[in-house]
Amino acid sequence: PGKSDYLHNEQKTCKVSNCPLCFDSWVSRQASRTTRRVSKFMKIPIELANGKTIKKQWHFKHVVLSPDPSKAQKMTYKELKKNLDFALKIANIKTACVVFHPFRFADKDKMIPYVSPHFHCVVYGKITNTTEFYNKMAHTKMNWTITNFHPMKTDVELFSNIRYLLSHCGVRKSTHTVRYLGDISYRKLKVEKEPET
Repeated sequence: PGKSDYLHNEQKTCKVSNCPLCFDSWVSRQASRTTRRVSKFMKIPIELANGKTIKKQWHFKHVVLSPDPSKAQKMTYKELKKNLDFALKIANIKTACVVFHPFRFADKDKMIPYVSPHFHCVVYGKITNTTEFYNKMAHTKMNWTITNFHPMKTDVELFSNIRYLLSHCGVRKSTHTVRYLGDISYRKLKVEKEPET
């Protein structure tokens, strides 16, 4: 208008998880997808036997499941996943999204990683408490531990948490970085595709 030009800069991105330049846009996009999936699940009311409907009873909670580091370092990702399925049953976790971390950090600045495979889960529902989980796992050959964190009550908390988990997760070709289990799985919950922009 008024013979003036308008210029708008926009950075192009490949949105690929293993790209050193664009991984940050991939992290945000994947966190947004997961948040949309969880939000849709939370909006679906629970139907009671008498025909009434109620809102969901719990909020999603952040949980970390860690195998014994000395044993886990010798295991493949496939073996770790198989053991995780057993740990999820013991913990009574049925609906969750799971993010794998192959290492932890030795310093506060998160610059010195060391091998320590563990799984971060964003979980819905009542889960086994820490002591009970430890006692049940003591009778098996796997020494898994469970750590409970705060529940996430808003979409912003959920997005921030998942974005943080994806910022330093394990990425491998032909493997999903985020796994959805139970009622939020691809098979059980259909979510519209996110727009390109």
